[in-house]
Amino acid sequence: MIINTVENITLRFMVDQMQGILTLAVEDIKRENKKIK
Repeated sequence: MIINTVENITLRFMVDQMQGILTLAVEDIKRENKKIK
């Protein structure tokens, strides 16, 4: 059970990191689109 808890925390952390990176990427794309227009 302890191992499962650690794995769950690690997976959640990784998902949060990925979501943060995706959010930043989307913001960058929006900025680039505004420059082009």
